[in-house]
Amino acid sequence: KMIARAPRGFAAAYVNGEPAVFLKAMIRYTSGMNENIPRTSDELTGNGTWETFDDEGDTAFLITFASPDKYWGFPVGNAKLSHVALRRFREEYSDKRYIVTTSPSSYPAACLHYDTDALPVALLENARPELVLFGQPAEDVIVWGHRWPAHDESLFDLMAQRFGKDVRK
Repeated sequence: KMIARAPRGFAAAYVNGEPAVFLKAMIRYTSGMNENIPRTSDELTGNGTWETFDDEGDTAFLITFASPDKYWGFPVGNAKLSHVALRRFREEYSDKRYIVTTSPSSYPAACLHYDTDALPVALLENARPELVLFGQPAEDVIVWGHRWPAHDESLFDLMAQRFGKDVRK
């Protein structure tokens, strides 16, 4: 099944009736300004209450992209399910002027965003305290701009130092 926009920003994709990708999106106003990007997950989500969600906001934030390991690289035609889901998210929120993701600072996550034509915007240190992904600490977040007015290319060098390899290759 394809991903569709759901009330309050929740969506999922299924493979053979089993959840394969789960997405959460937050809508807020940023006016396309880096200083208006919330610095922590709690700030973004109103401490998990979602009271900060504003359907009329100008920016769609993809804040959760979860997939069981067996579906992370699952093929959908000539693409991976993760890539198809992220592209579908962008289509679903194309009415928003700005589209960004707040993604863990991990090599697999960075590759997913770069491979779907996003560019790094900002590094948010300790934005998700105590988060661990792929067996690695993932407390720091990289904001990726899918549709955002400014990018920080120097973050590619920082990622290469952290990951020991370049996500652009």
